[in-house]
Amino acid sequence: MTARRIGLFFGMALISAGCLAITGAKAADEGHATVKDLMLGIVIPASDGVFGVGSKEPKNAMEWEVIEADAMVLAEAGRLLLTGGRAKDQGKWVEDAQKLIDTSLAAAKVAREKNVDKVLTAGDAVYDACDSCHTTYLPERVGN
Repeated sequence: MTARRIGLFFGMALISAGCLAITGAKAADEGHATVKDLMLGIVIPASDGVFGVGSKEPKNAMEWEVIEADAMVLAEAGRLLLTGGRAKDQGKWVEDAQKLIDTSLAAAKVAREKNVDKVLTAGDAVYDACDSCHTTYLPERVGN
């Protein structure tokens, strides 16, 4: 499952690059997935990996690589939230997406150290970035 997730991520990147080269389209101008699609398909599965470190500590180098990859995918999702016409505004949306990028990159960095406590602390910061956005743009879901 882990290798599948990493392979899927890189496969999607290669396919996207090939399609862009053929069509001459600009990646930032077009988006096919909605914000909800990104949340369900990328953000939630990847955040489960980062947040789950406390309940299921990685046992080997490969499991730690998956946590790092999950954090990197979250950072990439933050970038995707800024492209393809997905940004709801140029203020708080951009700020929250950048927080997701920054905190996810920090989580990836500490995952390389294979330190559960540091990943959990970094995961708290990722959660806060998510919660900030959800409080503004998805208030009906806050607290559920």
